Amino acid sequence: ENDGPSLIRIDLQTDREYKSGPEESSNLVPKAYISALGKFLLAEEYYDDGPEEPDESDGAETPSRASSSCYFLDPETGRISTTMGEVRPLLQQTFRLLQSAGKANEYWAAIPDRRRNETEVGKYDARLLRFKPLIRLPKIAFDSMDMWVDGAGSKLYFVYNGHLLSVPFADPPHR
Repeated sequence: ENDGPSLIRIDLQTDREYKSGPEESSNLVPKAYISALGKFLLAEEYYDDGPEEPDESDGAETPSRASSSCYFLDPETGRISTTMGEVRPLLQQTFRLLQSAGKANEYWAAIPDRRRNETEVGKYDARLLRFKPLIRLPKIAFDSMDMWVDGAGSKLYFVYNGHLLSVPFADPPHR
């Protein structure tokens, strides 16, 4: 209790608790379980004092959470390793999982670049941690939780500033 927050694994069969990671892991927060890898994605979070996008309810500015580094936790061994590859789509998951793109471990994802005010939408391979962009939308920024893809109809639907918008796209055949 006096050590502050720490990362704990619990063996559900034995009900035993195990500390995971280094002592300075107090900022590591579990973000997602990646079944294709059999590992948990952890993010080292800190609070940014800069303004966040305005809250629609009251317009107040609050400190925003930002992730600096990401790690994998092996639930069997407790070993923590640095991520290699693209993990931003996995970090976006909040109220739902990423939408399946029809193949095992493949999902639709949107990666916004808020500095350039644009978004790339494409397919994300959760096993290989690779993102293949299919369409770039300039002057608009949204993430995977704000979109839905009709793959058969080749249409992207997304919410932006309270409006439901759609954009046609071409999905080249798999080789």
